[in-house]
Amino acid sequence: MIAIGRMEIVKDGASFVTVRASGNQDLVPEESTAFNLGFLLEPIDDLSIELDYWSFDFTDLIQQHWCVESRAASQLWSKLEN
Repeated sequence: MIAIGRMEIVKDGASFVTVRASGNQDLVPEESTAFNLGFLLEPIDDLSIELDYWSFDFTDLIQQHWCVESRAASQLWSKLEN
């Protein structure tokens, strides 16, 4: 097994924190279906009415989560996640 990832040192104000990012061996490509519908009406000069509708449906969405190795950041992150 090959480890995939990176480690960065990030400056946050007056201090530095270590950020680790790694890959997921079970990652599959994300897929999406999109639907767009539009309507434009120009009944008189200098007046146009436009109506747009769009819908996106994602499956296996790929997202990136950051984990910062510090007690304060971990507490803040857990509040944001919940």
